[in-house]
Amino acid sequence: MNLQVADVDAWLDAAKSGQLSWTELAERLLRLDHRPGRTHQPDVDRQRRCGLGEVIFGSGKSAEDITRIARELLDSGQTEVLVTRVADPQLVDTLKSSFEHLRYD
Repeated sequence: MNLQVADVDAWLDAAKSGQLSWTELAERLLRLDHRPGRTHQPDVDRQRRCGLGEVIFGSGKSAEDITRIARELLDSGQTEVLVTRVADPQLVDTLKSSFEHLRYD
């Protein structure tokens, strides 16, 4: 969905005028960040709201999943990404090839 700020403003105006219920407005806003078919939905707004960035729980995720999620977080403005529970050395090596500043403990 190629949504513009003006679209959200129009929805808000419609809710204020009673043409759209506040519940429908909330549902539309929640759907903006939910893309069907995706199994992982990182909270790209957490850093702004909480002061701490989103953390990726790495257990059970593939290198592709972790890379995609981390890139999405970095692209959203998060400056660092912590990935927990990654014990597979091969997975770490694969991730190192995607992130030059990766540090593993």
